[in-house]
Amino acid sequence: MGNRCTCWQPGDRSPGEPAELNTVEEKPSQQELIAADQIAESTKKGKGLNLVIDVEKAEKVHKESFNRNARDVDSSNLQEPLSTKSARSNSSEAVLQKVKSLVTVDFKILEAEALVTQLQADLTRQGDDDEWEDVKSDPIVKRLMHYWEMYADIGRKVTDKGDSWFQLWQGQIENFNQTLEAQIDPTDSAQKTVRYRAVLTFPAPLSQVLAVGNEIELQPHWQPLLLGPPEVLGKRTAEYFVSHGQMSFLGGLYKIDTLNEIKRFIHEKGGFLAEYISTLPDSSPLYINTPAGFRRAEATQIMNLWLACGPKRTMLVQAGMLVLPMTATKWLISTIGGLAGNKILDGLVRNSMKAAEPGSFWEKPYIEDAHGFYAKLRLCEQAELSQNRGKAPTEGNDPLSNIEKFFKRGTMQPDDLLPITTDEDGI
Repeated sequence: MGNRCTCWQPGDRSPGEPAELNTVEEKPSQQELIAADQIAESTKKGKGLNLVIDVEKAEKVHKESFNRNARDVDSSNLQEPLSTKSARSNSSEAVLQKVKSLVTVDFKILEAEALVTQLQADLTRQGDDDEWEDVKSDPIVKRLMHYWEMYADIGRKVTDKGDSWFQLWQGQIENFNQTLEAQIDPTDSAQKTVRYRAVLTFPAPLSQVLAVGNEIELQPHWQPLLLGPPEVLGKRTAEYFVSHGQMSFLGGLYKIDTLNEIKRFIHEKGGFLAEYISTLPDSSPLYINTPAGFRRAEATQIMNLWLACGPKRTMLVQAGMLVLPMTATKWLISTIGGLAGNKILDGLVRNSMKAAEPGSFWEKPYIEDAHGFYAKLRLCEQAELSQNRGKAPTEGNDPLSNIEKFFKRGTMQPDDLLPITTDEDGI
């Protein structure tokens, strides 16, 4: 599907990384090389904490000595400036190495955040405020917090409903209402931005429901608008991958090309999976130009909250934003939204009920569980909060009640963490 760049290398910066981590490689001057030697000598003598230097120049010289380009240094192959690293305790360094592995290898953002939050508490209790300031300025911590903000934004968006919304589609399956509504963003003078919100209830467990969307090569079995199976670009983990696909609407009048980055955050105790889907930026080495005859949204932002409601039910709240390549009219949005509801959302709900049936398309990949994804979701189903959500409305609470607290820092504990995976490939 188009000409794909093949320059993705292990350790490359993940698309969407904070702008402050983007630097341009320059050759150091002779004075800077001399300064680097002085820094190294001072570090050997234990004077690292007393140095007052130009950190940016020191970083630049340090990177030149390792003969790395800026992308390698700023991602999973991070090396600390000599003066910064010397100021840290061994315990802080050990935590940062674990955080680095969690973020760049497996994309376990909630687990990494738990470690950093615990480290902050320990250093504050010990009165090591200077060391904490040093730790939180580390590029890998900045990168972690960039992803954490995406996660926190999901919690804000799925529980917030604005004004001027109109209904695009409504359905009912096994007495559960399914709805899709939208608004043309009143703050966009170009009238290209559309915001929408879907609330779907599935009469099936979380792990079974997610199998339908997760096995993207099987999506044509339930998405008739697709022109072929989507493909995964680059490395895939249980909680991160890049997907490329194409769809056709209105008999080919609108042909859509999608290139999305999928980031997932699994909270086992909270009994849910949060998902952040956005257009892959053109700065990514995985980026593909839009093929002739197709249109791609200028920006896509989809936030999903998948709530396990016991062993037999799942609820999805989806908040999305699209910046279209043309003016958004109510007729256009209603037409496309109606098709999406009937052809995509309805198909997703109905097929989720079949995913775990013997002989289904999804049975084999569900059992094999190549990335351990479904095992994590089954733990979400077993959570106490999931069991409470699965009760009848008269017995339990609204599935969205008190969900906001899980999008605040410190809701996971380091004791909950799984063993850290080591892998040569980075995200």
